[in-house]
Formats: sequence, structure tokens, C-alpha cells
Amino acid sequence: MFGKAIPLFPIMGIPISVSPFFFLLIFFLSIGSDSAIKGVIFGVVAILSILIHEFGHALVAKASGLKPRVTLTAFGGVTEHSGIISTKRLMLLTIMGPVAGYLFALAAWGFSFLLDLGNPNWATNNPHGALVIFYIILVNVIWSTFNLFPVLPLDGGHLLRQFLDIRLHNRVRSLKLTSIVSIAGSGVLLVIGIVLSQAFLILISLYFAYMNYMIMRQVKRGAQPDQFGF
Repeated sequence: MFGKAIPLFPIMGIPISVSPFFFLLIFFLSIGSDSAIKGVIFGVVAILSILIHEFGHALVAKASGLKPRVTLTAFGGVTEHSGIISTKRLMLLTIMGPVAGYLFALAAWGFSFLLDLGNPNWATNNPHGALVIFYIILVNVIWSTFNLFPVLPLDGGHLLRQFLDIRLHNRVRSLKLTSIVSIAGSGVLLVIGIVLSQAFLILISLYFAYMNYMIMRQVKRGAQPDQFGF
């Protein structure tokens, strides 16, 4: 999506690719910083945090006998895999992305707490180090929470669809219901983006709304979930 992905080196046996537009995303998110060094620190933390989020998915996929691959995209990242697992196992795979982010944030907070015990003035003496920890906590809490929103293609949207698959035993109906909820959820994200004056959130919510509207239309015309990669 948005440019052919460039293969990079594998990490823990998991192939990594990156779209050129991913770096445009990082630049776009970093330019709001009030200094170049803050922008660079934020960008590096954002890249690392997105990778950790995707590896939360990928490591569970690998442990489940699947062959995962991670691609960094214009909208963050995506973990794809070949193979078939149960829906309940797929839900675990899905939730582990946000969980990995929350754990990373918790680890950064814990490290900061230990530093405070050893030297209450460490943050004053090491402002850049303190900024790294602050950004790790901020980025991972926001990114994980955002991804849990019940909107496809976010993790929350996939979790909703997977839950409905189990409850309804009808993948077509569950995808149709999920797309309807996703359109409503996109509207909520749009309002939040407007209130907070966040251009990225506004653009991505509009894209999500359009994507789910098209999914809903195609499902009504007889399209199957497999056609969307679900």
C-alpha cells in the first residue's frame, strides 16, 4: 500500500520490509517538535515503538506455527502471515500488538522509577535521556490505545470481527456488522481529530471510513471475507 515495500534484514527470523511512505509518516509526525533534536528522538522512538507493536503480533504468529512478515507502511505497520489457526488463537495474535506497546511503556516507566530512586536529579542532568523515556511512554500508550479502537483495519476492528465470527458463526455477517461499526468509529475519530487539530488523525479517519464503506458495499454484493484478506 502506498508504494512498493523495500525488503530489509530479518529480525528473529521474521522478514522486515518498509514502504518509502513510512518515512514520510515519521517525518510528518515529528515536525511538530519545537527543536530538531526532539524531532529526531521522537522519530526514532516512533519507529522502534511501531516495530515492537508489530512484533507483538509476529512473535505470537511464529509461535503458532505461522510464517509472519512485517511491513512498515504509510499508516504505521502491518503483520501478515501464511497459515491457518483458530479464531481464538487469532484473537490472541491480534491483541498482543497493543499489549506489547503497553509493556514497553511500562518497562520505560519502571526504568525511570529506578533511576529516580538512585538519583532524584537524573532527569535534570540527562534531559535527552528523560525525553526518550517520556516519548516511549507517550507514543506506546497512545498508539496501543488508538489501535484498540473498534475500526478496521485497526487491531480493535479485527478483534471485533473475530469475536463476532465466534458468536455469529457467520463470517460474512460479522464482517458486515464490523464495517458498520467501523464507519461509526471513524466518525468518532474524525471528531477527535478536528477537536485536537490533528491532521494525521483527520486524514486516517476519512480513509478508514471510505475503506469500510467500500467493504460494506462489496459484502452486500456478495463479496467474501477472504477477498479482503480476513
